[in-house]
Amino acid sequence: MTAENSADAASHVATFAKLVQTFGWSQRGRLDTNVSCQKCAKRANGDLNVHGLDGFFVIDCPYTQRARGIVVDGKRYTLKSMAAVTDNLSKMVNSVVETGVHLHDSPDVLEKDLFTDRSTAIDTAIVAWYCPDYDAAKVQEWVRECSPSKPRQKNMIAFVWENTILDRLKSLETFRATCEELEFFYFMVPELSKFSPILAPEMLISSIQPFRYTKIGSGESRHGIFYFDVENPPYIRFLLKFIQSCFAQTTAIDIFAHCSPAQLTKLTAELHDQIGVRTPGSSRRGPQIELKALSKTIYEA
Repeated sequence: MTAENSADAASHVATFAKLVQTFGWSQRGRLDTNVSCQKCAKRANGDLNVHGLDGFFVIDCPYTQRARGIVVDGKRYTLKSMAAVTDNLSKMVNSVVETGVHLHDSPDVLEKDLFTDRSTAIDTAIVAWYCPDYDAAKVQEWVRECSPSKPRQKNMIAFVWENTILDRLKSLETFRATCEELEFFYFMVPELSKFSPILAPEMLISSIQPFRYTKIGSGESRHGIFYFDVENPPYIRFLLKFIQSCFAQTTAIDIFAHCSPAQLTKLTAELHDQIGVRTPGSSRRGPQIELKALSKTIYEA
């Protein structure tokens, strides 16, 4: 595989780090660096071996209520340079998972070099792949076919975030800039459900992201849902059931659809015809829905 341009790759990692820190991710240590490993066999001279580390972040996980470590490997490759892309993606995922596992087993390094408590649960590995000549159908098919060869270790969760997810992250950051407060709703068992300003990795890849927000200068807190994959009918049906289940007592809810004006018009018609959900002007019961477009902002590294 053709080597990526190091300057472009570093710019990608820096852009990624800036965006996720908007949503409560705390960067630990330097970007694009090497970290020692206590798990690997030592070198012949007795020194510790090292792993390349593009980024390491810690969040207060809304799901577990614990500090959660996230290892990120930033890649900037064109389609042409990813000739055997499925195998390459699998190798990339294996590599970043291995780095995460070895960091978990290197508590001294974690504390000294990454300024992170050794009790932090390092359980997430992300390959953030920015593709300059992006082809959604082709790339997403490759991602689906990506299959790490190693068995799951230390309960590590692995993601490949390509342009679609990176664009989503940038769009949310653009929206966040218009708000005094933005908190995502994490629905678990009722007694554990909560709002949190932290954007967990699982929330970002979800097509339906409930939240509450206060626009700058409005002083009014409102409920909302970021809605992605608008063209997928099953998601629309699930969205309606989700609103009826989780927001039945809410008088109004804003749905921010990540779509074109034409798609927004079509979605408005579909929601208006559903029993138990009403849009402005409808006499049906349920929360009043206002459909809005979530501005599509393109991630550029």
